[in-house]
Amino acid sequence: LSLFSQVLFAYTVDPESAPEAIKTEIYALKEKYIPDSRLNFFSFKTDGSLYSIETSSRELYNSLRDLAQLYPKETISIRLLPDESKSPSKWRALVKFSTIQIQTEPDFASEWSTQALMGTPVRILKHAQGNWALIQNYDGYVGYTTVGNLQPLTEDEYLHWLAATRVV
Repeated sequence: LSLFSQVLFAYTVDPESAPEAIKTEIYALKEKYIPDSRLNFFSFKTDGSLYSIETSSRELYNSLRDLAQLYPKETISIRLLPDESKSPSKWRALVKFSTIQIQTEPDFASEWSTQALMGTPVRILKHAQGNWALIQNYDGYVGYTTVGNLQPLTEDEYLHWLAATRVV
């Protein structure tokens, strides 16, 4: 185990302070592994008894799994995106239009985080509300675009596209 994991396991938590301690530790880990929210996705929701976390950072995901072991009586759901065990199997895509905007939220009124050009490969992290997809651009930026802006590909189709001869 890493030194960080060993430190996490080195102390016990008072059960009555667990909910606040969990939230504090989750946000501390988020700041450590995702200091720039434009480059990785993080979502945290709780109703007091269930803690639901989604992230595209494998390092954060692993540390959160270690953290969850400290609180065996709490229900902590941690999901690494993309969740390739779920449908659809097409987690890769190409941008279909000359330019698309990648938004900070699944809403046309939200701020733009970046843009992508036609033919740019992206990774679909998850399908969001309505007709939106959370994507990660080749330069690491994360944001939302409508599904219609993308041509989804299976991993095999994506690898075939990568190997294809380009004509300019």
